[in-house]
Amino acid sequence: MPAFDPSKDLATFEDFVSKIGVTNKQDRNAGLRICVGQEVVDKLNYTRLFMVGAGAIGCELLKNYAMLGVGTGQEVKGEKLAG
Repeated sequence: MPAFDPSKDLATFEDFVSKIGVTNKQDRNAGLRICVGQEVVDKLNYTRLFMVGAGAIGCELLKNYAMLGVGTGQEVKGEKLAG
């Protein structure tokens, strides 16, 4: 008899999600919210980021930041730039 039997502990993915207390919102951050939690997703959304240089590595970083939703919070998007 194995020490860990996943069929007895967590039958489905939905059981796992409900056990960790994540609500089932169907939006683009659902997977990230399950992995890191709502607090981290909120911090990413309201993070201000300034990146200098978007060459080969910078372009990939900008893509990853966009996929994580960095800077997509309402206060950040609606803010006027100085100058």
